[in-house]
Amino acid sequence: MRRFAFAALVAALAPAAFAGIIYRFESTSSGTRAGSIAGRTVAEGTNLRVELTTGDGTLFKDGAVVLSGDGGRTLHVVDPQTKTYYDLQIDQLLGNVGSMFKQFGGAVKVSVSDPKATTRDAGDGGKIEGYPTHHSVVDSTYTVNVEAMGATMSIHIDSTTESWSTKEIPAEYMNFLQARGMRTGIEEVDKIVASQTGTTSGFPLKQTTTVHISQNGSDMTTTSTVTVTGIEKKAIAAAEFALPQGLTKVDNPLELMVKRAMNPK
Repeated sequence: MRRFAFAALVAALAPAAFAGIIYRFESTSSGTRAGSIAGRTVAEGTNLRVELTTGDGTLFKDGAVVLSGDGGRTLHVVDPQTKTYYDLQIDQLLGNVGSMFKQFGGAVKVSVSDPKATTRDAGDGGKIEGYPTHHSVVDSTYTVNVEAMGATMSIHIDSTTESWSTKEIPAEYMNFLQARGMRTGIEEVDKIVASQTGTTSGFPLKQTTTVHISQNGSDMTTTSTVTVTGIEKKAIAAAEFALPQGLTKVDNPLELMVKRAMNPK
């Protein structure tokens, strides 16, 4: 009876042991898409707040605030200067060609062929920010086939992600930049990766992703590195995650791109 009571007490206290987290992050890219994104993340439970000091200039402006109440699957992107916001789904942010073309709906047919993925256990990753990490590598390859207005094209994509992750921080506290490195956005590939992630799960403190895209003899390569620093554990006030009042909802940049492409002037 005492053993049961102790176990129940430990279970009850476990969530409180990691109520919330605040950390700074930076993502730097070189190659075809050079640039950087940096800011501060506040997370607790399924709630997420990302304050961007530096955005990518396309989906996120400098000073934008990103809010989510469903673990980062749906993002509310707030522009404090214009008092507007728009919604994005995490699959729209993964930066892959398939997700981009799927925005065009029935006007563009997209299929994926030859999906493959492997995970490699690279062993002890040492300590980062005082946390023990495990080093893992995920390799994926697939071809996106696109048909639009009678024309067809195939785009081959190879990617490699190295992660240094810790199990001492809940994996759900990662922000969308970290999630981008963990997923391709291609369901067939991500299912394979998910089935092999027994040794690669955890909160990524450092990630390096290299994506190589080949299409009609043209090659593009981008390497991105995401790092996490200044980790602080603390309880977070619910107001931090609330969508401010008085905002006007607008189309997100991807929706605007599709509208312009479908209705050129």
